[in-house]
Amino acid sequence: MFVRKYLLFGLVLVLAGCGAAAQQPAAPSPVAAPPSPTSSAVPSVAPRKDLSTLLPTDAELSALGVQSDGTPVPYLISENSPLVLVMACDGQHPWDLQAKEGLHAFWLPGHGDRAKQFIARYEGISGADVVTGIKKALSCGTVTSDDLSFTLAGEVPLPKVAGADNQYAFCGKVPHGVNLSHCYLLLSSGDKATVFSQGGTEKGSIAQTSKLFASIAPAFATALSRS
Repeated sequence: MFVRKYLLFGLVLVLAGCGAAAQQPAAPSPVAAPPSPTSSAVPSVAPRKDLSTLLPTDAELSALGVQSDGTPVPYLISENSPLVLVMACDGQHPWDLQAKEGLHAFWLPGHGDRAKQFIARYEGISGADVVTGIKKALSCGTVTSDDLSFTLAGEVPLPKVAGADNQYAFCGKVPHGVNLSHCYLLLSSGDKATVFSQGGTEKGSIAQTSKLFASIAPAFATALSRS
């Protein structure tokens, strides 16, 4: 009898313990740690090119009788001051707004007035397309330089210039017998285009400048094509 009571008492304790265990709340699952933030890749900005490296050196031009005149100056492009290589018919054109970098340089040729050069680097359009666009825009028949309007006097014939993917040269004259002329040499390579221009007053200046263009074009094209 005593043993039976003992077994019954032990069974009650066991059942009570199981009930208590069943009522015990389950331990909370560990909270997952928030994923560590991933750093967004910041696109690298390509450094701007020193456009002065796209100019021929005095040593490269010495045999041609041309030398630099002063330090080239970066052209500060803004919304109100786009870089216009050639102003055809007093108007701006879409490619003028696509020039993102520019440089202004001056040269002393062997004859005639001081010459100037602009280099432009474009985005969204190639230098070759810019030269083609300028050539088409000049079909209006006039070009403006130094606030003077020149009537086109015709294209300056040039042999194919090595290093340039497009080229065009032309001259203009002030009408009504005024002895003023201005000639332009356009070259392009990749996303860049340049214009070398020179004015003249003496008789035969167009012929002299045309000869100058033929001699210097290869040196300027080679420099422009440098990477």
